[in-house]
Amino acid sequence: MQISEFLQRTLLWVKKPSQYIGGEWNSVRKDLSKVHTKFCLSFPDTYAIGMSYHGLKLLYELVNQCDDLACERVFTPLPDFADKLQKYQIPLFTLESKTPVKEFDLWGFSIGSEANWTNILQMLFLSQIPILAKDRSNHDPLIIAGGNGVYNPEPGALFLDLVALGDGEETLIQLLRLDHTLRQSKISRQERIQELVRQIPGLYAPQFYEVFYNPDRTIAEIRPQSGMPTTVKAAYISNLETFQATKPLVGYSDTVHNRIFLELMRGCTRGCRYCEAGMVYRPLRIQPVDTLIQEAVDLFANTGYEEICLYSLASSDYPYLGELSRKLIELFGPKGVGISLPSLRINEQMKILPELIAAVRKRTLTLAPEVGSERMRNIINKPMDPTEMLDMVQRAYQEGWDSVKLYFMVGLPFQDQEDYQGIAEMLQQISDVRRAIHGKPGYVTASIANFVPKPQTPFQWAPMATREQLINAQRTIKKLLRSPRVQVNFHDVNLSLLEGILARGNRKISEAMITAWRNGAYLDGWNEHFNSSAWTQALATHQIDLDFYLHREIPTSEILPWSHLQCAVSPQFLSREWQKAKEQQITTHCLTDHCHGCGADQAHCYRLGH
Repeated sequence: MQISEFLQRTLLWVKKPSQYIGGEWNSVRKDLSKVHTKFCLSFPDTYAIGMSYHGLKLLYELVNQCDDLACERVFTPLPDFADKLQKYQIPLFTLESKTPVKEFDLWGFSIGSEANWTNILQMLFLSQIPILAKDRSNHDPLIIAGGNGVYNPEPGALFLDLVALGDGEETLIQLLRLDHTLRQSKISRQERIQELVRQIPGLYAPQFYEVFYNPDRTIAEIRPQSGMPTTVKAAYISNLETFQATKPLVGYSDTVHNRIFLELMRGCTRGCRYCEAGMVYRPLRIQPVDTLIQEAVDLFANTGYEEICLYSLASSDYPYLGELSRKLIELFGPKGVGISLPSLRINEQMKILPELIAAVRKRTLTLAPEVGSERMRNIINKPMDPTEMLDMVQRAYQEGWDSVKLYFMVGLPFQDQEDYQGIAEMLQQISDVRRAIHGKPGYVTASIANFVPKPQTPFQWAPMATREQLINAQRTIKKLLRSPRVQVNFHDVNLSLLEGILARGNRKISEAMITAWRNGAYLDGWNEHFNSSAWTQALATHQIDLDFYLHREIPTSEILPWSHLQCAVSPQFLSREWQKAKEQQITTHCLTDHCHGCGADQAHCYRLGH
């Protein structure tokens, strides 16, 4: 059966058929026979999630700007469509040309979270590509993973050919072009992978590293084969303006975010000790205001979106936010285009932006205090004045907002009942602020996550709270909340524990994950699809001890599964920050204060006044 016939026969019988047909505005269809390298790009989740991801759209456009390269897409199909593919023995195919993915030269996955891992296995299976890297031939595409979710790629070691650490814009173009040269030379698949690693910074090939274990299950040594680097350092681009993309894909209506993403800067120097992105995306690089204005004009012309999101890890830290916001409001206000901000940090910057607060769309003000006490704010290195936050909320209520959303965490190192009480009190105070203005308390929603220790952070050595501790923390906060206008949503404890296993896991977890997938694990990040029993059985089969992987403090001298992989931040800095957390010491913000020697390239790290 041809793929076109398959689509005609099945689309009316699956959920959201538009996610499988392609043809979106700004999508690119090339003659694959006339390019040197055919690259398939995936965000290993559903279309609605993947098409909301700024990084995927950026890489897609950059590759397709090159005449000698072609990039097409595929996303994780929902179970009903996956069943149809298997029933009719149709291999997974791309949206643009409806070509089976197995006919491409390379297949890249941009991994956003640990919950994506089993989706990759399912997509390989549906594409009729061997699951294990060692079983693939020269005719199979190279399987590559990148994104902020690969700073511990060892859970994927058995089925990934390559891992790309760091910024992908430059690395990806180099990789695709060098791969064409290597394929022309008719070398073996293994030689091809080795040569890519040797010539392109930031690439890691798990199959060429052997891991040795001590009797107590800790890692004794990670030994590279001859010619492979002992330590793989993440690549980064020094100038964001070098790689401009202003014709992003415009997804169909069922995507999570339909808006313009304006990347103000990349990196964050706040130094929150739990935050992986804040560490791995250093050094801090900012975009000039004039560049951003022109980019916004071009993006609007090429998409027609009615909202501009000022996008970065800490948008309120952008040093020219006042100037930028005034110009954007002047340009786009008359066109009915609104401005939105992601979760805001409560800092001095917001005091000078009343015009921005008044101009952004009146939806929900989103803040991320994370914890409820000064002691915990010192531990996680996120200082905040609660009075300033209440003043900010009051201003928002005065400008027309009716609701506030906040983000918190439970299960953090050294967190106790007093902090949980502080979270409940803070939620009630924020709701009550509106009473003084409008006579009724405001609607407040809190999303409360379970802390997961992440690689390449100061908390990578911290123990994760047990299931019982996390459940008790959730119960404590629920009991303390009385107002019906304050709603709290807790993350699933079982899913968080799985996230922790995958975040801290070694190659033994890779074996267990494949077993879990064979047991039915797939779309783990979706509550309606998460198959907890599939994982429970797999972990038992492979004798995975949760206490060993999750619930112990790891000595800083121990070799970690990712010790041979390094972002711009040095392990020595992370270790110092872990000790300072224990001592409740703050590390000041190096954007405005002195450099703390994190290891990032100071020549390219922006600092005010320097």
